[in-house]
Formats: sequence, structure tokens, C-alpha cells
Amino acid sequence: MPLFHILAMTALILAGLAGGANAATTTVRVAVPYSLSSAAGRNLVIFEREVEASGIGLDIALHPDDSLVAGNEVPNAVAAGALEMGVASLARFAATLPAVELFQLPFLLDREELVRAATEPSSPVRGLIDAAILETGARVLWWQAGGGTVLVARERPVRVPEDLRGRKVRVPNRILARWVELLGGEPVRVGTADQPAAYRQGTAELGMTGLSTIRSRQLDAVVKGITDLRLADSEYLVLINDAFWRRLDDRQRQLLTQVARRLEGELRDRVAQAERDALAYAREKGMTVYRPTPAELARFRAASEPLWRAFVERAGEPGKRLLDAVEGLKRKAGG
Repeated sequence: MPLFHILAMTALILAGLAGGANAATTTVRVAVPYSLSSAAGRNLVIFEREVEASGIGLDIALHPDDSLVAGNEVPNAVAAGALEMGVASLARFAATLPAVELFQLPFLLDREELVRAATEPSSPVRGLIDAAILETGARVLWWQAGGGTVLVARERPVRVPEDLRGRKVRVPNRILARWVELLGGEPVRVGTADQPAAYRQGTAELGMTGLSTIRSRQLDAVVKGITDLRLADSEYLVLINDAFWRRLDDRQRQLLTQVARRLEGELRDRVAQAERDALAYAREKGMTVYRPTPAELARFRAASEPLWRAFVERAGEPGKRLLDAVEGLKRKAGG
């Protein structure tokens, strides 16, 4: 019998146990795609401790490193009720909800303050995404910041779009691969762990990565330049099965919501500080960190607009509404 069906049968048995705070303790299984020692993992450990210490009758069981189900199965497993909770990359929803690719569009949410505005619980951007996911049967409990994507280079840092022309560029996804092609570069798919070897061997001359990998993957030994910009954004969603959520009592739902909101803000602050620390570390290691001028950033945005238009064509009306919501946030932020 497939693991998914076994989990679903188990969930049906456990469902009858979910009730008020006076009921027997209910186990809440949480599928986690990363290590609990990561920043996002520690965020979940705090959630586990605080919920269990609250006395509301919920026992949080974290299953890290895809040990319960594969990461690509989490959205469906939670939506179907095979799992009570799970964490999934926002990008995992792209196959069924193309509009979530908004966060992968280059130079759309290109400032930290814009990402914060878009991911606030009251944001129209987040509201549209959360509502679409809720229709699948999974409720978003909180968003986990994954950080921004920057450009790195074996030699001098990228300054303008033309610097990608004719270069081999490591890319993390299909959308950014298309962006590289638009700029005349050659996209190369290289896994996160394989980045050092790719730059050392010349498989990639430039690349896109999260700032945390500069230290964790020792990229400072193989690349010399960083372009300090937010090319795209990475987000994870902590999901809870909506039917399970509705079976909880008011006290349980209120406590989960309060803890989730606080942890969401704490992690986003922690990730932002970690990115600043990563840039300081890069400078200490002798890397050149280049911050594009406003005029250069404008050229990058103009070069990215064809992908924004293609996104609306692919995602339809939901995509247009999201793009309009982002433009509204930009006008409110004054840029």
C-alpha cells in the first residue's frame, strides 16, 4: 500500500481524537523538508515547545529532512488530510497554482521592504495566495522567510544586464533560466551542494544563490564577486489541514495563530540579519561586493519585464491580480 494511503488511513483514526483542550492529547505530525538545525528548523522547534508547554492538548511531532513524506508530496498530503501539518516551498504549488511563481519573477520584489509588505498577513498579495491554497484543503499557518537570491561571479561582479551575455550562469529554477536566456546567457542547472565544484571547474562562470551559501557552501573559495541585489525571493509555507483546523477549539486555534504570527516575524528578522552578516563575511574574505546604482537596477527591471508579461499570460486573472497588488505596494512604498 502506498505511503500516502497509509498516512491517510492513520489520519482518519487520529481525526476523532482532535477536540477541545480537555480532550486527550492529539499528536500533530509535521512534515519538514529541511534540518531542524537550520534557521527555519529552529523556528519550528520553538513552535513545538511553546505549543506543548501551553497545555492545549496538542503534541507536535516534527519529522525533518523529508523523513515522513517527500517534499513535493507535502502540499497534497496536508490538503487531503493524510498529514495534520507540513512545510513546503511556495514554489511547490506552481504546478496547480501558477500565480505563486510571482516570488520567482526577477526584479519584481527586489527590495527587502517590498518582500515584507507582500508577505504581511494583511497584504493583498499574501491574501490572494493564502486564499487560493485554502481552496485546496490546506490552510497557511505562517510564512517562513527563505531569503533573497543574489548574483555571484568567479571574477568581477555583475553590474549590468549585458554582463550575462555569452556567460554560463548557474540557475535554481525554470523562470530564472528563461531570464538568463533573454539576456543572452547560457543557463546551467547545478544543485546547491554542487555549486563549489561547478565554479571551480568552470561549468558555471556566474550564478544565482542565497547569501547563506557563501559561508555554508564555502563559495568564498571559488567566487570573487557578489552583486548585492534581490533577484528573486524564497518562501516556505507552514500548512495545516483545514478540516483538522476546524475541529480544534477556539483556544487551540487562538494559541496556534498567536505563536505562528510571532515566529513568522522573528524568523524574517533573523534571515535579514543573516544576509547582512553574510555580506560582511564575504568582504572579510576579500570578495568584491557590488551594489548596483538606481540606474543599473532600472535596466535590470526593464530587461525582466517580458517575464512579468509572460507570467500574467500563464497565470491568468489570478496572476494579473497579484501583479497589480505588487504594483500597489510599490506605489505605496514610493518606488
